Parts: sequence; C-alpha cells; structure tokens
Amino acid sequence: MTQMEQLLTVIEPKTSRKSSRFENKDGKFRHIIEQMEQMIEAYILLAQNRIDKTKSRNPYPIPSQVKKRALSNLDLLPILTADVPVDFECEYNLAHSGIATFRHFGENCRLVGGINQPKLVECYGSDGNVYKQLAKSGNDDLRQDAVMQQYFKLTNSLLKTTQSARKLRVKTYKVIPFTPEAGLLEWVDDTMTLASYLVSGEGGVRSAHERYRPNDFRSDKCREMMMQAISSNSLRMTYDEICDKFKPVMHHLFLENFALPAQWHAARLQYTRSVAVNSMVGYITVSYTHLTLPTKA
Repeated sequence: MTQMEQLLTVIEPKTSRKSSRFENKDGKFRHIIEQMEQMIEAYILLAQNRIDKTKSRNPYPIPSQVKKRALSNLDLLPILTADVPVDFECEYNLAHSGIATFRHFGENCRLVGGINQPKLVECYGSDGNVYKQLAKSGNDDLRQDAVMQQYFKLTNSLLKTTQSARKLRVKTYKVIPFTPEAGLLEWVDDTMTLASYLVSGEGGVRSAHERYRPNDFRSDKCREMMMQAISSNSLRMTYDEICDKFKPVMHHLFLENFALPAQWHAARLQYTRSVAVNSMVGYITVSYTHLTLPTKA
C-alpha cells in the first residue's frame, strides 16, 4: 500500500463520520449540503474568473458552468444576501415561509473596478425579484468585513434604544465569506462613492470637479504636490495653494439629485447624520468607515 493510499484510508472514515453528523434518517440535510456546495463553488468560480477586457465590453458573459442551463432551481437554499427571519423552531421551511430561493444567475456580469475584478452579478429568486450581488476574490479577507457589519448592526440596535439618537444609523449590507480569498457581498443600490462623484466620474458622466470647476487643479496633481512638500513651511504653503485652486463642489450633488426644497433638505440631513454616526463609529474602530452618497430620496 502506497503512502497516499494509507492517507486516504485514514481520512475516509473521518470524512464519512463528519458527513453523517449533517444527515438525519431521511437524508434531507445531505441534499441541502450538496446544493450549498454547488452554490459556493459557483460564487468562487465567478469571483476568481479572469476577464479579458480587450475582447468585449461591459457587461461580460458569465462562465458557462454557472449559467442557467448548468445551475438552476436550488430550491433548498435561500438567496444568500436576502433577509431571512429567525425561525425559533429551527425548521426553516422555505416552501411555506415565503423565503425566496435560488433560481439562476443572469447571463452577464459587470466589472465595478478593482485589480481583482470583482463582479456584479444578478441572482434571480423564486419570488420574482432580482438580487444584485458582488462576487469578490483576492487579498481582501471578507471575514473582517463580516465582523465589522455585525458590529455596525450592534451599533444600530444600541442607537435605537436612545431617544435622541434613534434617527442615527449605519447602513449595513450582507457579507458572506466563503474562503479567506473569496466571498460575496450584497450590492447596495442608489449609492455612489465620494471619489466617483467628486473626482473620477462614473457611468460616462464626468466628475463634479470637471463639470463645475474645469480650471481647478486635478485631484491627482493636488496629491502629488502634497507628497512633494517636505518641510512644515512648504506643507502649509502647498496646502494653501491647493485650497485656492481646488474649490469644493460637494454641494452640487444635492442640487443635481433633489430638485424640491423638502427633498434637498431631507437628503442633506440624512447625509449629515450618516457622516456623524460613521465618524463616531469609525473613531472607536480605528477609522474603519465606509461613507456612501444618497442618489435617491
């Protein structure tokens, strides 16, 4: 008997014992685990799939192994990023509880930027809704993100108990790590990053600085100037020069998206509260903050 055969002989009984713990007499847990393995492998494949951007444009077709004809109707699994209420009986009967189950992926995915090509995919549920999700892989360990989202939810529950702070909350989203290198995130609609609006642009729309202050310094030039300033005197002089040649444009966001005075005021108030609570939580957690801009009232 070879060394590999001896190793398999030792491992196999342990593996069968481990599987038996998840299987009751009628074997229903075995089918759940099989479908879950299919689902996780599909998401990891999506996350790690490299796309040649020179051959086609956004959106890009997803791998054939996870298309509808190859992976569909996993009726024992809920949508991973959907809200699943706690079942105190621990039954989780999806057929009678109204919880949406997985039907299939959309035919295409979109790249949202990043060196590891995170993919925005559409997951179709049995309830007829389409759930947007971000399949991500690379050096970012999503287990840390998942822990932070749990912390943010705890923060929200504490804020609700205080009368004066009930309108303060941190926007949370689902994070499901599969491995240390791959995982899934819930996509939050109607938001954009500060950078995309102010300096980089998004979806073919030029940035606010390009549209409203075209003669100002560019953001990358400002960054380069600050990096080249060494002494304290030069830092101050460079900072003053940048402030003179790089004016604020943030206020245009609310004027562009919220035409009615009531909507404009509500959006500004919501953003102010968001900055406040994220600043407080970020200070406690060593500046771990994710600010997003509202694009709808």
